[in-house]
Amino acid sequence: MGMDTNGATATTTSSRRAWRKWHGWIGLIGAAPTLITAVCGGLLLLRKTGLYERRGAFRDAIQALHSYEILLPYVGLIAVVLMIATAITGVVVFVQMRRR
Repeated sequence: MGMDTNGATATTTSSRRAWRKWHGWIGLIGAAPTLITAVCGGLLLLRKTGLYERRGAFRDAIQALHSYEILLPYVGLIAVVLMIATAITGVVVFVQMRRR
């Protein structure tokens, strides 16, 4: 019986480490796209304050960067997948920590 309990504990600990490792790597890779999206989104929100013109080259550039269309049309999907993966792995790690 002791072997089963220790084996289960070892598997659980290994699983926790694996999820934390994935979460760390996904977070590291997704940090830059997340920051770019957040900063550009914040700048787009400030257009109503008169910080810059509502229509123009600056706004168009920020909007294109925000959606990553400045690179290629669907590159933004990579950022979306990274953000979703970071959130999911973060929730799994949180739930595993709370179970202890």
